[in-house]
Amino acid sequence: MCSINGITWKDLNVVKRMCRANKSRGPDGTDYYISDAVTLGHNLLAINSDDIEASIQPRKSEKGTILAFNGEIYDVDQEEELDTEYLHRNLDAEGVKFLRGINGAFALAYVKGDILYLARDHFGSRPMYYAETEKGIIFSSTVFGIIESKEVIPDLSNANIAYFEQNIHSQNGQKTVYSNIHKLAPGQIMRYNLRTKTIEGWESVWEGFQIEEIDYNHFEYRALVIDAVLHTARTKRKMALLHSGGLDSNLIASILGIAETDNFFSATLTYTHNPSMDKKPHQALIDEVDYALICTQEYNIPHEVVTMKATQDMIDEYSRRCIEISGSIFEDSYRAIPRLFLLEEVAKRGAKVVLSGDGGDEIFSGYNKHAMWINPKDTRYRPQPHTIREEIVDKGLEDWFPLHVIENAHPISAKMFIDLLTAAETYLLRLDAYSGAFGMENRVPFLYQDLVKYVMCVPLKKKLSYKTEEFRGINKYLIREVFKDVLPDEIVSRKQKLGWSLPYWRRHIQQQRNRMKMDTALLHDIINEAKGEA
Repeated sequence: MCSINGITWKDLNVVKRMCRANKSRGPDGTDYYISDAVTLGHNLLAINSDDIEASIQPRKSEKGTILAFNGEIYDVDQEEELDTEYLHRNLDAEGVKFLRGINGAFALAYVKGDILYLARDHFGSRPMYYAETEKGIIFSSTVFGIIESKEVIPDLSNANIAYFEQNIHSQNGQKTVYSNIHKLAPGQIMRYNLRTKTIEGWESVWEGFQIEEIDYNHFEYRALVIDAVLHTARTKRKMALLHSGGLDSNLIASILGIAETDNFFSATLTYTHNPSMDKKPHQALIDEVDYALICTQEYNIPHEVVTMKATQDMIDEYSRRCIEISGSIFEDSYRAIPRLFLLEEVAKRGAKVVLSGDGGDEIFSGYNKHAMWINPKDTRYRPQPHTIREEIVDKGLEDWFPLHVIENAHPISAKMFIDLLTAAETYLLRLDAYSGAFGMENRVPFLYQDLVKYVMCVPLKKKLSYKTEEFRGINKYLIREVFKDVLPDEIVSRKQKLGWSLPYWRRHIQQQRNRMKMDTALLHDIINEAKGEA
């Protein structure tokens, strides 16, 4: 994890303030590039090389272009060439269209002549925030990078906050909780003219791809999943898997265990009993340790059980920390706190790279609604062409969403792709912010571009299964079928999971919205403090 900070005018002091604001993301080195038109700063987290001097950014190529890069390119054997060098060389040769075909998690700033390009990977694994000022634009890997520049006074938007409270677990591309701080949407490329001080246009790394059903091949599907896990797990540093006990994290653990990956451990969260909650029997204690142990014992994987005491004081403390770190509200903090706590604990155990199963529900059809959509006896909830169009308009996605991708797709496939670029981004932004707070790099194996594009084109009759005697069908049917010889039987046959949330927390939409209102009040307090108004 690194951080990028920049402005489209010359002022090193401003960018130094910005870099100090997100130094935790890149504690191994900081450097700057200054010209009359642009000032860039970069905080480095050295993951792939011990040679800090060779890894330092921003970097200048022989062709005179400048690159500041945050993330990881998985296509590169970093024993032979650092991914930053690989990326810079190919950007110089092919331009930003090169970004369409790479597997990686990235955000970048690339200066070529009078043009500044800001870009974000296909799924939004790495953020890029920006604000427009009279001097030009200001951009950063974090909200607080922009706030600490002192060039922008953050203005919380009641309308935007209301949107997120209404659309829990869903992002909207460029929208943030601020009226004057925006972000690039997943897969977006901004083209900014440094001479005229204008945004000239937008591109998408999704150009050239459309969802069209293919001839499914079991062995190709399996190979892509394995490649995705092994390529994203390549690192010299100590690596931790956030092991929820669900199918996705167990599959990652199994593949790494079979490959005898020797520099990683898995970590699962459990909770101490809280007698004060005994009067709430409907909110059961959440604990998936036993399901994680089935897999780690099967493949002899080092495993840590991290215990959390979920008292009210602890919840209040971590709710505030979630917002202090991110400067935002991605979802209710009851669901965010366990991730923050576990990430902090694996950092204490020396992890520098973190893997998670995020994105698996979106691409492997893991939600109950996916099975409901193909229920032959009840079509009320099934996406239709007109409902897809209505959702894109109602959620305000039309300004950035790559509509060409779903132009010829079945409505169910189209809806799954919309969820991928909206719902999944919630978890990715949260994971990025919390990992960066502890100087770690997060990686999401199942959001590997080659894999996602293949899975999105698998025929629905293969991807989704429905059994009439079971209303909800079988979630993640195909991935279970393909890896039933790898996953323990107890994991393959398990139909329900608990997920990441606090014990005694009830999955009720109104409770989530009430919690988000409390988080919003905290956000106002924290931002007012940052502005010196407290």
